[in-house]
Amino acid sequence: PTTQPGSTPGSESAQHFLRRWAAATTRMETTGKTQEYLKLTLRCGVCRDLARNIEHRYAAGGFIHWGGLRIRSVETPPNPGSVVLYTVHAFSAPMTLRDSSSPPVQHLPGRRVTYLVGVMTTSKSFGVTSVTAA
Repeated sequence: PTTQPGSTPGSESAQHFLRRWAAATTRMETTGKTQEYLKLTLRCGVCRDLARNIEHRYAAGGFIHWGGLRIRSVETPPNPGSVVLYTVHAFSAPMTLRDSSSPPVQHLPGRRVTYLVGVMTTSKSFGVTSVTAA
């Protein structure tokens, strides 16, 4: 079951939130619709840049076909503070993409990935503050 946007931190774990964020990332990249993804991010420059890139790609006639991330594990740090840095180990499905309506299609193989994701507790749930590929 998924948690609705009005959920509280007490009813959703950060690990579940990160799985929801990964699913929103997949939907954004495969549809070009960024609103849901952006609602899950807070002052995350990398996230905003990614959303702008996706918007431009789709506006120019490009696309992304991708099966998304399959999260293998989320490591929680021992002493969380106001922004907690989680290590997310996942498998990124193969991806087919095109930047606009004219360039050739690119194919990227599936692969293991690791992200360091900064997560902050908000009054309603959580928000991503940073994402770095490790």
